[in-house]
Amino acid sequence: IAKNALSLLERFDVGGDQISGVFMNFYGRIAWHYEPFQVCGDNLRRGFESGLSSGSNLGFHCAFHVIKTAIISGEKLDSLLKEIDYYLHLL
Repeated sequence: IAKNALSLLERFDVGGDQISGVFMNFYGRIAWHYEPFQVCGDNLRRGFESGLSSGSNLGFHCAFHVIKTAIISGEKLDSLLKEIDYYLHLL
């Protein structure tokens, strides 16, 4: 059901606030159980960018889930630290 909701969001070009909320809830809470971590992280970054462009604070919730997913997936800590610094700079 959630994948169908995502495809409808992209099909009808819905605004950034709703996209960041759906991406945060789906890829941050549900999809990482059965999707590859890299796919979840990439889509959470998309949710962060759309939330940032729309002025929504849900983008930073996506950033939290990006960090969580990166740690679980075994991403290099050097690049993760740079990404965290980027998020903190935007706060």
